[in-house]
Amino acid sequence: MKKFLVISFIFCSLNLWAQNIVTTTSWVKAYVTAAGGEDVYNFAPADMSHPPEYVLKPSDILKLNNAKYVVFAGYEGMVKELKGSLGIDESRMIKIGTGYSFKIISDSILTVAKSLGTEKKAKISLEEISTLYKTSISELKKDGLLDKKVIVHFHQQTMAKELGLNIVGIYGPGPIKPSELKDFKELGADYIIDNIHSPIGKSLIEILPNSIYLSFVNFPGTNGTKSLIDVINYNVGQFYEK
Repeated sequence: MKKFLVISFIFCSLNLWAQNIVTTTSWVKAYVTAAGGEDVYNFAPADMSHPPEYVLKPSDILKLNNAKYVVFAGYEGMVKELKGSLGIDESRMIKIGTGYSFKIISDSILTVAKSLGTEKKAKISLEEISTLYKTSISELKKDGLLDKKVIVHFHQQTMAKELGLNIVGIYGPGPIKPSELKDFKELGADYIIDNIHSPIGKSLIEILPNSIYLSFVNFPGTNGTKSLIDVINYNVGQFYEK
């Protein structure tokens, strides 16, 4: 009986390890989930002002040691620790890109799916995202929003470009310089799109008082979003709430 219990315990432990995935941020987790990943544990909460700056806790180390895969983007502060002092084997680490161009989304989801063996689920997710983008672009065009002049935060430009918005200027990611404010004033804009996770665009309202200020999301978990599709819907919806 004891022998059976030991064997069962070992089998269950190995099975849990085989399914367990950890991600550095909620954005990375959203790609893994879209790729078909299950039992995904995420480190940095989305409500952090800047999730990539999350510092690993002692309790996180056990999660890392028990994970089959660690999925990350590369710009997180913890990456150096993962590769260095923690000595996570590179064969267990999956690096992906983060952004909202369909190419980045597709490349990242398929990269994860290849490791997990979930290509079928990944393709379904990509079809849903592609359809959503096409529908969103059609709606924005019908409502004349693709003709509006937009100034967009550096970290929101991939979605703005994918949606076909008329981008006349990009600011950030650092503070906007006085010389840049002058340039943006001359350009003019109907919309100012900021990054909700590191907002710096409100200074543009002072020089462009007739512009409409929007704040886009990147990291799911913010304002009720959970998935990549939720984020796309949320950001597009900002145009219709003003």
